[in-house]
Amino acid sequence: MEILKAAVEHHKELLVEKCQELIREVQAAKEEVSEKIAVLQDEKLDLENELADPVKMKLDQDTLRQSEKDQYEEKLHVLQMAEESSKKKLQRLK
Repeated sequence: MEILKAAVEHHKELLVEKCQELIREVQAAKEEVSEKIAVLQDEKLDLENELADPVKMKLDQDTLRQSEKDQYEEKLHVLQMAEESSKKKLQRLK
């Protein structure tokens, strides 16, 4: 009877050790997956930034072009007004 109790106790210890080993393996696997997820998230962020840069540059260029266009239109308007004024003065002098 003592031999059976000892054998059962020994099997319990082996099961506990095996469970602890499995728990360690699962935790190690979780950590590995977490690290891989972190790497993928960093890569995703890098790709998003790479995509955002050209879009931002395009928007900045469009804004600059519109600003330049507005300035040229304003200059043209001023020149047209000056030309009209000059024509009126010329008409008065005739």
